[in-house]
Amino acid sequence: MLMQEVLNATDVRKDWGRFIDTVVREKPQMVKRNRDYFISFSLQQARLLLKDHHFNAQFLQEEDGSITATLTNFDFVVNTKDRETAIKH
Repeated sequence: MLMQEVLNATDVRKDWGRFIDTVVREKPQMVKRNRDYFISFSLQQARLLLKDHHFNAQFLQEEDGSITATLTNFDFVVNTKDRETAIKH
């Protein structure tokens, strides 16, 4: 099994631009900060990873007429002027 290097958060902060360039143009990166680990993906990489998965959204019309959309079982929320814009975001 090929193991990708885990980057230290301090080193990532020191060279933030190169970190972003690598994530966007080459591959995801894993970062360790204290005891926490996270993976950074570009939007294109995330779309490819999730292309075969389906998500359920719930829409709530707010008193001001805006729409709040959430993904079921995820902590993703967007508030926009209308349902179509919420779906795009």
